Amino acid sequence: MAGIPPRRESADPSVSGRVRSALPGLILLAALVAAWFAVKYGARVPDQQMPAPLQVLREGWAARGQLIKAAASTLGGALAGFLLGNAAAVFAAVLIASSPAASRVLVPFALVVRTLPIIAIAPLLTLLLGAG
Repeated sequence: MAGIPPRRESADPSVSGRVRSALPGLILLAALVAAWFAVKYGARVPDQQMPAPLQVLREGWAARGQLIKAAASTLGGALAGFLLGNAAAVFAAVLIASSPAASRVLVPFALVVRTLPIIAIAPLLTLLLGAG
């Protein structure tokens, strides 16, 4: 098409693509924190009901060691569950592929489990496997 100039990548070369892609999330975060400040101080909500954002940051920083330990424990549990689930899935896939009898038993069960939302499966797994 004649007459259409070639497209330029960026009008301002100092703004990188990463910053531009992160900008909507940062704007949303800033808006949420501003709304938090506005509700906290505009409505004069007591600290027991709604702490200020800076107070939450101070308390979180003071308890950072405990938060890091909790995050590491959560990450370890999630990683173990991921690995265990993948190992069980590979084992079930091999079993289904190699045995028609196993296929007749496991495929209907897998289809039922697949239709359930994870939010419904999680409490059942907690009851079966335990919380810790």
